[in-house]
Amino acid sequence: MNDLIIIDAKFSNYVIPKVQPKIGQEWLCNGDKNSFFKYIYDRYTGSAINSAIINSFVKYIYGDGLVDANGIDLKKYISKTDLRLICQDFKMYGQYTIEIHWSQGSKLLNVEPKPIKIKWKSTAKFALNLDDDCEVDGYWFSKDWNNTRLYKPVYYKKFDGKYDENHPVEILTVNRISPNDYFPNPDFVSVLSWAEVDEELTNSSINYIKNNFSAGKIINCIGGKIPTVEAQQAIKQKIIDNLTGSSNNNKIIINFSDSLDGNKIEVENVEISNLDQTLVYYSTQALQMLLVGHGITNPMIMGVPVPSGFNSQSEDRVVSIAHLMQNKINPAREEIIDGLESVLKIAEPTISLKFKDFDDLDEVKNDLDM
Repeated sequence: MNDLIIIDAKFSNYVIPKVQPKIGQEWLCNGDKNSFFKYIYDRYTGSAINSAIINSFVKYIYGDGLVDANGIDLKKYISKTDLRLICQDFKMYGQYTIEIHWSQGSKLLNVEPKPIKIKWKSTAKFALNLDDDCEVDGYWFSKDWNNTRLYKPVYYKKFDGKYDENHPVEILTVNRISPNDYFPNPDFVSVLSWAEVDEELTNSSINYIKNNFSAGKIINCIGGKIPTVEAQQAIKQKIIDNLTGSSNNNKIIINFSDSLDGNKIEVENVEISNLDQTLVYYSTQALQMLLVGHGITNPMIMGVPVPSGFNSQSEDRVVSIAHLMQNKINPAREEIIDGLESVLKIAEPTISLKFKDFDDLDEVKNDLDM
């Protein structure tokens, strides 16, 4: 029996969409009906390793929160929850989306309109509106792009730094630096299939346990007149329902044959050889590839359990964190801050944002004289 039978991942069925505008297209999605956003999200919720890595990245990026060098109170502009969700989307999708609320200002008091509130919005629920030059000039929001008849898309003007009384609420999407014109890929896009492998390993293991530690059964019904196709299906379904339930109807093969030796039923288990070695191999490969794809040199700093073969020496932790901060965390922080400052500088021209590190990260910097 081929050991690969336990892997049922169909990642070859999904291809990263090539997003191109079409004539007469009202909005531009990231894949059919924003399907690529859903694919990324499913690899986050389905893979324990990928989820742990992304969550740890978000914690490192957010640190102890966002502060202003001049002491401006940021809570009046953006909440901690919205900021965490911004960091989450930026890591997971390679972009984040914010809703900007403007004040109306007052000509009588000589007060100019300005942004007064920034709120996180789910990037996965937005599509792009393009002008005649195929440049993004607005966004379309729908709660469910698979059902736009029920959840009709709503148009929002793109934030451009100028108050428009017809659009007191505007939308801005901030993309990570990427060669893609419209939708950037996350920085771990090359290993999304390995997140799916990790997910399918779990699903296959659960099915294997539910199937009494067997890959399936072959039931040979021997003797008597071979029933019609319709009768065979009825017999098969009755056996399946009695033995395992309808969820395992693909785990049983039923053969019908005649014999001169009388009526009998033979049951054969379909076994998988070297299952434990196969699981360990694919689990280790999935872990290694996901770590490489996310740019992690030491899984311990991400809260990922370390199997044999990984270097987990405590003295490497400082160097690993420093490498992560320099190559991944700080560049992500800069891009997140650039987007927020482009909005807040209209209201607070002197604003200078900075993510505050955890106390233990400050200790790491001191150890390395960063």
